[in-house]
Amino acid sequence: MRQHGTSHAMGYLLCSIVSGIIVEKIKRSYPEYLAHLKFFSTAIARNLDLRISPEIIAFFLVALLLAFIWGIGFKLLHSD
Repeated sequence: MRQHGTSHAMGYLLCSIVSGIIVEKIKRSYPEYLAHLKFFSTAIARNLDLRISPEIIAFFLVALLLAFIWGIGFKLLHSD
């Protein structure tokens, strides 16, 4: 079980770092996708009554997507 905890911690750290890089890349290279990401972030903030900037929510959305993909990969690779 210790191995899985370390894997999850490393996955979370990696997702956090990579999501920041991805959001910055989207800002610079793909402004049309940034508009969509901000739209979803603003909608989430409004529906959940959050007082967080859309950029931070966008960061968490990308991190959530990456963690989801990481979890699927983990599940497919480990059967125990």
